[in-house]
Amino acid sequence: MKNLIKFGLIFCLYLLPWQIHASHVGNIYSETLSISSKSDVQRKQILPKALEQVLIKVSGNTDIAQVDEVKEMFSHPENYLETYSYEGKGEQLMLTASFDPQQIKSLLRHTGQTIWGDDRPLTMIWMVVNNGQSKEFISSDSSADIIGHIEKLAQGRGLPVLFPLLDLQDLGQVNVNDVLAPFPWKIHQAAKRYGSEAELMGHIAQVEDAANERFIWQGQWLLLLNGAKLNWQTKGETINDVVAQVVNEVADAMGSQYAVSYHEGKNQQLSLVVYGITNIESYTQVSGYLKSLSLVAQLEVNRIASDHVVYNLVVAGGAHHLASILNEEHTLQPLVDGEVGSEQQATLSYRLAS
Repeated sequence: MKNLIKFGLIFCLYLLPWQIHASHVGNIYSETLSISSKSDVQRKQILPKALEQVLIKVSGNTDIAQVDEVKEMFSHPENYLETYSYEGKGEQLMLTASFDPQQIKSLLRHTGQTIWGDDRPLTMIWMVVNNGQSKEFISSDSSADIIGHIEKLAQGRGLPVLFPLLDLQDLGQVNVNDVLAPFPWKIHQAAKRYGSEAELMGHIAQVEDAANERFIWQGQWLLLLNGAKLNWQTKGETINDVVAQVVNEVADAMGSQYAVSYHEGKNQQLSLVVYGITNIESYTQVSGYLKSLSLVAQLEVNRIASDHVVYNLVVAGGAHHLASILNEEHTLQPLVDGEVGSEQQATLSYRLAS
């Protein structure tokens, strides 16, 4: 009877559909744009722009549309379209276009482009705006329009962002001058409570453009990412112009680090054993998580046991690259040498984090 129950469980596991869990960013294969009418002509005109925005989000590359092999996609964007819907009316009419993830990823892999998965670093934004009369330290509940604009821009790049509460705990650790200076170690310490993986510090101010006898907006930025410090200066006619530039700079910087480049010659077949998989929930969690990783080109189940599953994978960059991603995200914990139960034939051995 016990064997029959076990067999039934394993059979059900094989039949389960893929489910993706714990993604930081959703809908990276969808884009919502303003449209003037529901006519077929208008939809066909706007689909190439929607597809371009999706490709930018998925690849992490602002210039993806300039790649010759990718340009062909824009002649027939409907070939990659999965669904579309309208919302609103009149000047508020919006079109949401959702593209087929498998077709998009397949084309990017085939052309050797990068793919950035939907599990992305959370960026805390510590920002001060100087309007010439006062300096506003922007918090999550500030009324400034700039917050909504940044969040919209970040969503368009598939970049999860968060503003600090600036409550007593925050203000006990940082102040306006810490952002203006900036003092990154103070900001980094204050950001720990939010669980962010990157911190962006910015100071926006109106400055004189003497050469053109006018005033413009200028931003000074510092990004802390994986121990590295990246600096930018952005300028524009409006504050929105200034922040649009830095959001793209941050997304491009992260995409260059986290997006995976696919080249057929660099793919490696390997096996991965994951312990701690004892029920359907843990199986779907681990299987969905592995399938969501952008560097995993192919995934299949080799064997299911009572407390572990052995997977066969095709991975861009090989075992070392996969191990670095798994060790960084902490969903799976590497087994220590000599730990009981480790299968010798597996390339990599991990345990589901509790």
